[in-house]
Amino acid sequence: MENKELLTEFNDKILGGNRSILLDVLNLSLRQLQKKFSGEVELYKAEEMLFDEILYRKYGLLSDKIIIDNRVAFKEFFINDVPDAPIIEQFVKDYGYTRVELAASLGRTVNSWKGLLRRKKTISPAEYNWLLLDLKCHPNNTNI
Repeated sequence: MENKELLTEFNDKILGGNRSILLDVLNLSLRQLQKKFSGEVELYKAEEMLFDEILYRKYGLLSDKIIIDNRVAFKEFFINDVPDAPIIEQFVKDYGYTRVELAASLGRTVNSWKGLLRRKKTISPAEYNWLLLDLKCHPNNTNI
């Protein structure tokens, strides 16, 4: 499935077509979101994997007890507040993972991750939630 189809399906089925929630989930401007919907700009790999996991349980990371089938359930599960990259890296290291594993989980290169660290930037909330799921440390997932 193409990114734009996945994005549309996630927005329609989970968020009830509410693109304003999606702006926050992906940390984008309206113009940037329009580019993702048009297919002009691709989703980040971790964003794509999060949407696949929520819609189809593609990776088997969500607990069977977690049902995310509407925007209320999504908002209860989803973590919007994303710390800066250095804090994320320390958190991940505290769980026993390396920078290489962190970058791989996000579908980024180590150099891309280092760039975020240097610029004191962060990842999108969708990427952050994927990272927590993938590394099995998402506080709202009862699989832990």
